[in-house]
Amino acid sequence: MRIDRLIVKTVVSTLIATLILLVAMFGILSLCFPQTMMKITYSMGFDKSSVNFSVTAYERFGMAEYAGYGADVALQANLHGQAESCIESLIANERFDAYCDQRNEQLTGEQRNTTMQAYYRRQLCLSIYWQGDGERAVNRALELMGDTFAAGNPLVEVIRYARIDSEGGDATVRYALAKMLAIQGSDAYARYAAEDKAYFEQVVAAIGGWFE
Repeated sequence: MRIDRLIVKTVVSTLIATLILLVAMFGILSLCFPQTMMKITYSMGFDKSSVNFSVTAYERFGMAEYAGYGADVALQANLHGQAESCIESLIANERFDAYCDQRNEQLTGEQRNTTMQAYYRRQLCLSIYWQGDGERAVNRALELMGDTFAAGNPLVEVIRYARIDSEGGDATVRYALAKMLAIQGSDAYARYAAEDKAYFEQVVAAIGGWFE
């Protein structure tokens, strides 16, 4: 009996020591290597934790790759608030274009019809929209577009999704139309390229037709 108890105590002590060691290792990795933990937690299916580690890595090292990683995981997992935050950080990063250009080289087939720069801008505005703030999504899209109205822009993407959204989508579309009508005749509109003006008018006409 004494031998059995000794064996049990030894096994339990070993298990406890192993558990403590694992917890300690996890803590060290979390504190010192968030860029590693963001990948480990993603592979384990902990998407939200993965995004949190990517944010920590980005705040510590400032690398566009970490913001992009977090954005991709958040978008995939429909974590709209985290996606918005990560994409905003990515767009604000001085290496945003360089990072996206590297990703552009990896695009294949129909993916080449767009760029990663345009993709992230669209997804940013959609992330805002899916948080229930259509007006803010429209305004952010207009900010991102500046003096352009190219095909596949974030405003058209928000309008497209709002059009099929049965809960509050019409209000967003009407708001977008009002903003576009206000742009007509403005200095910003005057700076549009000819093809952008043509596309702008086409979109305005299409939206107007939806409410006739």
